[in-house]
Order: sequence, then C-alpha cells, then structure tokens
Amino acid sequence: SEGRATHVAGLRAPERHTLEIELSRPVFTFRYVLAMNFADAVPRELFPRGASPPAAALVGSGPYRIAEWRRGLGYRFTRNPHYAGSDGLVEGVDLMIGGEASSAAMMLERGELDRVNADPPTRLRFQRDPRLRPWMHRVTPMDVGYLFLNTEMKPFNDVRVRRAVSHAVDRARVVGLTAGQCVPADGIVPSAMPWSNPGRPEYPFDPERARALLREAGLPDGFATELWYIQSRAVDQRIAAGLQQDLAALGIRLDLRSVSYPAFESKVRRRGEAACGIWGWLQDYPDPSTFLDTLLNGDRIQGGGGNNQAYYNNPAFNRCVNEAASLMDAAARLRLFREAEDLAMRDAPWVPLYHEQYSVIRSPRLRGDVPHPVWLWRYETMWLAE
Repeated sequence: SEGRATHVAGLRAPERHTLEIELSRPVFTFRYVLAMNFADAVPRELFPRGASPPAAALVGSGPYRIAEWRRGLGYRFTRNPHYAGSDGLVEGVDLMIGGEASSAAMMLERGELDRVNADPPTRLRFQRDPRLRPWMHRVTPMDVGYLFLNTEMKPFNDVRVRRAVSHAVDRARVVGLTAGQCVPADGIVPSAMPWSNPGRPEYPFDPERARALLREAGLPDGFATELWYIQSRAVDQRIAAGLQQDLAALGIRLDLRSVSYPAFESKVRRRGEAACGIWGWLQDYPDPSTFLDTLLNGDRIQGGGGNNQAYYNNPAFNRCVNEAASLMDAAARLRLFREAEDLAMRDAPWVPLYHEQYSVIRSPRLRGDVPHPVWLWRYETMWLAE
C-alpha cells in the first residue's frame, strides 16, 4: 500500500487479460470477496504512482457504461458494446441523484420516473391511497441494528447482567420508534440471509426475569452507565430514548452520549472506552460469516480498531467461525455457524434490535425489479411493459 513492493505473493498477471490469485488456504467466501469494490481489478493507467484516479474515471465491466455524468444530479447509462454477458433488457438507464423524496414520488405519478425510494410521509400517503398502494413495495436488506454490551467492562462482564438487559428491552416498542422503517430482530444473523437457525436462544421481553437476573448478579437496584450512539442518525436517537426508558424500569440509568460518526468510531474502537452503544451492520455478501466472523470473532480483537465493539471473546465461538472459514462443505459450515450463533446468543454480547426495511415505489410499467442479496438493485434485470 506504500508503493515500495515490486510484487505481491499470490498475485500474477501472465498476460493482459488474465489475473491469477493463489490463496495460502481454502476460503469459502473468497468468491464473494472478489465481487466487492475494494477487490476490483482496474486499469493501471488510471493509477499513476502516488495519485488517485479522477472521479469521472469509473471503471466497470457490466452491460451498461456511463454516457453522461452531471455532478450531484445524476448519470445516464447506455449499453456497453464490450460486455460479454447477457445484455440488459432496456437500452439505457437514467439515474437521478438527490432531491426530495416527495418530489420524486410526484414525478413518478406523472410518469417522469419509474422507481423511487420513499420517505415515511410518502410511504404513508401511498399506503392510504387504494389506487397508489399497489405501487409500493417493502424490501428487507440483510442488516441488523443492535445494542452492543462491552463484555470487558463492568457490569457487562457478567453474563447475567447482559441477559438481564436482553430481557428488559421491548423490541416491539423499539421498532415502533422507527416509524415503520424496521422489523424486530431476534438473532445476530438477519432473517433475510439464505439460512435459518430455528433453535437459537432468544430473549423475549420479560422485565421480571430481567430483575431476577440483576438480583443474581448482586445488582438489585440496577446501575449507571453510558449509552453511545451517532447523533446524525435520527432513528438511533429515538431508539436510545426508548432504551433509556425500558432499562430505567429496572433501575439501570443510561446517560445518553450523542456524538458525531467519527467520534463514535473513535470511541468504540478503543478498548475499555464504551460500555455500550447502538450500532448496526449491513452484510458484505450473503454468508453468515459476514456477521458472525466479522463482528464477534474474538481472534480479531485488537487494542484499537476492529468491528467487535462488544470485545466478545469465547474460544468455542472463535473455533466455530475459524473452522467454517476454510471449509468448502456448505452443510458443515451451516452447522458450525448455527453453533456459533447459539453460543453468542447465550453469552448475550449484543441485544439484537431491528432489521431495516426500505419502501420502494415503482411505476406499474416497471418489471423485473427484484432485490439482489448484495447490491439491492440490478438495473440490467429490469424492463418496461408496453
């Protein structure tokens, strides 16, 4: 990354149109990692030594290419004559950037747009209109919002306290605070993921059970702690206030600490700094490891940085996700991931809160608008009815 190496072990380009990558061990998810933006193979000429590529030099190999770019306004895509796969179904796509959701919805009603994302007021308007209601669709991406509990900091280093908090949170109420933007989460891996774990431990809303656990932990009167969250996320602000009320019923006093995104990142990535906080994760690829391994593998804990804000470190859990990483047998991997999620749910380093939902409004003439598990929207699969 500093530009001093003359080669990278395992990478070869024997000729102009061939890239070879040799791994030191099998990695099931490597096929998915190759499709992520940071793993793209890009033309050398766009990257002079020590310089970044120009913003307009977007590189791709899909069925469309950029015909026009208006900074801050939008793009026009037309067919890519060099594309070797199946052609897109439409001749081109105009993608508008920015603007008010309500204005975009009115443009859609006038036939000027075919598809828009709806904000809460627009969603409510379309829900109430029998004529427009069929135009609206809900999409649940593979994400999870959660309350992390730092397992290295008192009192959350006691599993009984973490379980008490899990039972004290009313997820239905939390979801109600999101104005219809979310559905309740019962586990670590989102329900939209192509897998299931029907036997995983769960924590139904049960204040009495929560009080009993606090008494067992020697905290019958509760305790005080800080709850960190990102100021710019309006949903998190409402959820933080809701959590404060839920836990106050048990004598747990939350001091709400609302900070900027950079300040939040800095805080939660320093060991021993944040006792608990609201955070979330959107999957990188459709595999349980993108949640279990990335967010909760104790082998990834570092003094600073990393995504394990709960600093959860259970050797049995680590063994499951590490072993699954190199297995090629999908069924065996599934068993290990189920075991890992069961362990994490019993240890309760998180209180899973919600999965987001997107409200999409589309014109009756738009067809083939099927959500993709990673990219959400694939315009080359869409087409227009006569």
